[in-house]
Amino acid sequence: MLVRVRNGPISKLRLLRGACAIPLGSLIFGCSEIQGGKLLAPELFGLNRVAPGTYVEATADAATRERLLEIREHAMQAIRAV
Repeated sequence: MLVRVRNGPISKLRLLRGACAIPLGSLIFGCSEIQGGKLLAPELFGLNRVAPGTYVEATADAATRERLLEIREHAMQAIRAV
């Protein structure tokens, strides 16, 4: 069966394939946008604030939190030095 389109006949299968490609592409490329939601509300994704703008997973132990704060401070000093 053929469907008449402005540029000529296109099979229904080809039309369906094109129609499915757009939502599928949006779903695949939209995953990174969903992950970006963690930046807007980190607490909703199981992250705890350890410093302004710095979050860690709720299951992280105290040593990991301390190490993260040390690394953060080192990075901030390096940025200020530039």
